[in-house]
Amino acid sequence: MSTQLRFPHRPLDWAASPHDFTGDNILGLYTAELTKRYEWGTRSLKWDGRVFRYARCGTAFTSTTMGVKNNTILVSNRAGTAIAAPVTEPAGSRQLKITCTAGQLGDSTSTSNAERTGVIAEDELAGGYIHIQTIPVAGTEHDENRMIIGNDALAIADESMILHLDEPLNYATVTGLSTCEILASPYANVARTNDEWTSVVGVPNVIATALQHLWLQTWGPMRISPNTDTPATNIRQYVFDDWGTVIQAATGFGATTDAYQHAGFLIERTLATVYYHSPFIMLQISP
Repeated sequence: MSTQLRFPHRPLDWAASPHDFTGDNILGLYTAELTKRYEWGTRSLKWDGRVFRYARCGTAFTSTTMGVKNNTILVSNRAGTAIAAPVTEPAGSRQLKITCTAGQLGDSTSTSNAERTGVIAEDELAGGYIHIQTIPVAGTEHDENRMIIGNDALAIADESMILHLDEPLNYATVTGLSTCEILASPYANVARTNDEWTSVVGVPNVIATALQHLWLQTWGPMRISPNTDTPATNIRQYVFDDWGTVIQAATGFGATTDAYQHAGFLIERTLATVYYHSPFIMLQISP
């Protein structure tokens, strides 16, 4: 188990843009490859403010103008029941031991309860998150959120796993009084899917096949495929539909799209004309 992140992860600006080693062309942000070079979720920033996040493809996708989603369910939650719990650790500890039901946890590729194998590779949860709740006495509640830096390997028959956290605990955890929920990195298993229970985390720079690593744009100007292609007067906000294409947000309280995931706003000055390809959106997922 790593006590610090194993791969580069600090924000990358335009002067330190990523390089690939897949051929003679240095494609940087526009490469898909099986080799992992950064921590999932690593942020790259262009001089004009565009933001990109490093991710792993879970299921192949062939479009670079549609959003891809985090396709992973909670690591620690099965059918609505928490099955993982911290044991006693003192305040100030960066290490946390989790007890669990053997064979029931998921990993960063689990998209359903059926895919929970109970097997988690070493440091597979790096870049993920944990929420810890402890109720030491009735009426008192301690809640903490931390990033996971590393984890030891979990085999199918194992009933415990050790996590290393990015910051120490403010409060002690207590066996039997503490519970937790674990989320793998939202960028560890991205896919284009029409699953309406999933959220778009970025738009891919390149097409990718399963297990390839690539960069997703999360902020700044870009063209995104529309579900409908005729803009309406004064409607500037766009939201993602179930497939990761964009549609105009409806107006009026209670409109169907009011609660859809925000994608961004229309940059172009447009009349009621049909787009040749798709609209230029100021993408606003993650700055």
